Amino acid sequence: MAVLAEIIYSMRYTIGKTNMKIKSAFLLTASFMFWMMSSQAMANQLANNASPYLAMHGNDPVDWHAWGPEALKKAKDQDKMLFVSIGYFACHWCHVMQRESYADKEVARLLNKHFISIKVDRELNPVLDERLIDFVQATAGRAGWPLNVFITPDGYPVIGMTYVPRVNFTELIEKLQDSWKKERATLTQAAIEVDDLLAVAREGENVALELPLQEMQAAMVSMGMQFADKLQGGFGEQTKFPMAPQLSAMLEAYAQKPQQELGEFLQLTLDQMSQRGLYDHVGGGFFRYTTDPGWDTPHYEKMLYTSAMLVPIFYRAADIFKRPEYVDIATRSLHYMLNEMRGKDHAFISSLSAIDDQGVEGGYYLWDKKTLKQHFNKEEME
Repeated sequence: MAVLAEIIYSMRYTIGKTNMKIKSAFLLTASFMFWMMSSQAMANQLANNASPYLAMHGNDPVDWHAWGPEALKKAKDQDKMLFVSIGYFACHWCHVMQRESYADKEVARLLNKHFISIKVDRELNPVLDERLIDFVQATAGRAGWPLNVFITPDGYPVIGMTYVPRVNFTELIEKLQDSWKKERATLTQAAIEVDDLLAVAREGENVALELPLQEMQAAMVSMGMQFADKLQGGFGEQTKFPMAPQLSAMLEAYAQKPQQELGEFLQLTLDQMSQRGLYDHVGGGFFRYTTDPGWDTPHYEKMLYTSAMLVPIFYRAADIFKRPEYVDIATRSLHYMLNEMRGKDHAFISSLSAIDDQGVEGGYYLWDKKTLKQHFNKEEME
């Protein structure tokens, strides 16, 4: 900046009392040079990244790093905790947290001062994503995206969370940094102990159970029915996800050993998913989940894997329950993926964002009253 100032001063001295047009041109050039320098200063390591998700954070004031040896070494060299934030391009709440927090100068100041911040595209680093998902699920009781985890310089996760409003996020950063200063040894030891416990749990998952297949299948069905919503279908009592792997396993269990209660639950769930808000009745395909337990209001994000896993379930259910309408749902969903979720190079698109190009959630799928009035008469509008 000092060099630029000297250049400007020299140019102004040389120009002297030349006419106003030259002065105006000079000032315009100088302003452009300052703008270029400030724009370059704003960009971080993620600018122009090949990943659309990482690239969209390229102009955040947060000094983002890509996951890799360089960032990890920097954390050790500067003796700073890591802040690892994981998401993907179509994630609605990832966009919200970027807008509220990562684009905020005060949040950026705190993160840049106290942490080495790393952005991760979960679709490019699924192993790291799975490991940190397990940590947050175990310690916070729920996990998802954006997935935000603070980690010691030696690589032990300390605390993690999903979306956090800006006010709460800044408060958390300040309290964590204060605790790290005063109780570093205690936090580190706690992090190591949790990591050891999770390692034991992972080992347990890989141990073969000494149970006959039929007994394991019966135990799986019994556990699934404990979480089943027998009034509205699906699992749980809040947001409703399709839970395709569980449904597929329970469907096969029913095919081998029919049980009335199980059969009724499976058909209720498939009916709710295909007849209410989870299914896109106009465009085709399934949304990722509904925000209510009655399957009415979708979160307008579409994942390729959602429809891909549900198609064979509906085909199989059509055969088992003799329900031809399930074939229609499966076939339409298949055509939707082939026609709407393939790019120009014929590769499949992994996800479609919940927000439109105006930043409106569900904007691609909703009509306003003005648009509806153009297509319906007064009686139809009522």
